[in-house]
Formats: sequence, C-alpha cells, structure tokens
Amino acid sequence: TQGLLGVGNAVIDWEEGFASSTISPSKWKVLSSGMTGPIATPNVVVLNANNILTASSYALLSSWRTFETGRGSDRVIGWRVRVPSIVLGAVVEIGMLSATTIATPITGAFFRIDADGILKGVAIDAAGAEVMTSPMSIPDVLTAHDWVIVVGKNVVYFQIDDVIVGSITTGSVSASPVLVESAPAMVRCYNATATATACQVH
Repeated sequence: TQGLLGVGNAVIDWEEGFASSTISPSKWKVLSSGMTGPIATPNVVVLNANNILTASSYALLSSWRTFETGRGSDRVIGWRVRVPSIVLGAVVEIGMLSATTIATPITGAFFRIDADGILKGVAIDAAGAEVMTSPMSIPDVLTAHDWVIVVGKNVVYFQIDDVIVGSITTGSVSASPVLVESAPAMVRCYNATATATACQVH
C-alpha cells in the first residue's frame, strides 16, 4: 500500500507424502460407506479401491487439523491427485472443505468434478452459498496433477499444474472469500447416483 517492495517467504506448515503403507490416524481420518480408502501402494491413497458403484457410497480423506485463511495473507492448499476416469453420477472434491458423508460442504474452497462430469472451482461465500467458476478443462486422467487453491483477502485462485484455470472474487460487500475462515484439507469422492463404472481418486 506504500508502494514499497518487500520480501515474502512461503512458510510450509503442513506436508504429507504418505510415505508408508498406512495412513497416520493422528493426522488423518478416513470416513467411508461402501467405498474403501486405504493406501494401495506406498505413497498412494486410493479412494474407492474396491470399485463400489452403488448410490450414496462415499470415501473421504480429511486432515484432523484445520487451516485458517487469515486476511491479509494468502493460504495455499495443494494436492497431488490423479482422477483416473471421469464417471457420470459420481462427484470428486479436492481442496480445503468441511463436509461429511455425501452432504453438501458447509465451508471451504475446492475443485469439484460434478455428477455431470464438469470441473469447476467452488468457494462457499460469507452468505453460505456456493459460488463457482466457469467450467474448466479436465486434465489428462493418465497422470497425477498438482491441484492448488490460493485463498487471498478477497479472491480465490484455482491452479492446475501451476496454471491459473479459474478465480472467484468476493465483491465489495463480503468480509471474506469463504464462510468460515478455517477448514480441513480434504479429498472426497461419492456416488450421487448408481454409476456404470467405478469412480476412484488416487
């Protein structure tokens, strides 16, 4: 604001590589119904490893810790994730959000591949409503990608592999870009309806 240059350092306050054959229960919770969510191979968590197709089945991986989105600084949330196929009737959410079972998230900023197979960025605003970006191109399903969300003072940016693919601004009347200024890191998949093939998240 004073027109001066400053030096800002990124501070990593959470990192998890899943470099073992089990998920640490002190850091993460895995909730599921029908679907499973184990570490299938070292460093890879597979949600719905058992290929469940039935409606209302779900699996989610959520940090116990919540992350604040403090005003005046940026909160960066990043996941390295592969969605091996886009399944109609299934929903995938990646980012920082608070949700249980297959219920609508109550707060957060996250990517969503919806039941129609459309990828958008979502932020839950100060009024509790979901605000979405325009549809985005879905990245190559054969490889893992870096899904990054930056929650700033009055804007949320969505990046895939270091390219900004969408943004949401709060406008002049919103106090914050998200409803509750803290949420866990989470990845979730669930079947909104019965599916013909299995939705997985790696």
